[in-house]
Amino acid sequence: MVLLTTALALGYGFFATIAFKENAPVRGELALGAAGLSALLSVLGWRQLRLTVLYPLILCLITGLVWTTLVVLSLRAQPIPSSVLSSCGLVLGLALTWYPLRVALRWALAVCLPVAVAGFWASYADPPALVVGGMLLLLIVYITQYNHELIRERATRQHLETLVIRDPLTGLYNRRVPQEQLTQLLGQKGRPEDVAVVLLDLDRFKSINDTFGHRRGDEVLVTVSSVLSQQFPAGTLLCRWGGEEFLIILYGHAVDQARAAVEQVLEAVRRRTDLDGLTFSAGGAMLTETLDLQDLIALADSRLYAAKAAGRDQACWAT
Repeated sequence: MVLLTTALALGYGFFATIAFKENAPVRGELALGAAGLSALLSVLGWRQLRLTVLYPLILCLITGLVWTTLVVLSLRAQPIPSSVLSSCGLVLGLALTWYPLRVALRWALAVCLPVAVAGFWASYADPPALVVGGMLLLLIVYITQYNHELIRERATRQHLETLVIRDPLTGLYNRRVPQEQLTQLLGQKGRPEDVAVVLLDLDRFKSINDTFGHRRGDEVLVTVSSVLSQQFPAGTLLCRWGGEEFLIILYGHAVDQARAAVEQVLEAVRRRTDLDGLTFSAGGAMLTETLDLQDLIALADSRLYAAKAAGRDQACWAT
């Protein structure tokens, strides 16, 4: 944006110089004003203002330039040039792109109404351009509204896709994604030897719901999900398998590395003071230990229960 507005400022400055040399002061003053506006926008873009500040500021500057132009033309009894209509179209297009229709129409009214009123006592320099400009304004309205519809449709589709694959409480994946991932990996001819599957279950979680209620239980699940996301390495697939049970897929981890990663998570949960003393039990299995998904999950699950039977708060990797 900075480069574009800087180029526009230089271009308008060049046109202003030519206009003054050709003894066309009105055109020169308008071009000079546009150059100043573009230069100001360039500085604002360089300062990296927030969009909530930059958007209305840009529209205010362009609208102010149109108003100033109308005053200058009225004092000099000059016709309204087509560039003013272009500025109106620019404000309308930007407003419709950046804001909802109701807000955009207010900006359009602010810039177009003075031009329409000025037309009662000042002629237009190019009447055909007025007709073409009106048609272009309608086209801008149609295109921007169509664009908004596409954006809303895309956002709705993405939201629905998220609902299909994400757990609504924790934001982790639900069962669908890990099942698809593991099925694909198990179906490969040369199955990777550095993929581990881990089932984690919160020990005595039922006591939280019974003692403090399900709302507190939900808060604990959200906190635990955050701990898992922070503690497991980047690229790990995290899934809420069901209830207080989580499934983890560790990629690029040999069995010793996977054990170390799980132990680190168990220790991190132990140290949390906001989880009411809860701990994790875990059962892990390597992808190459079984031939299909059902057996792989069953193996990790059996090791999880072996960890619980051995006293909880630990991980089991062998039966």
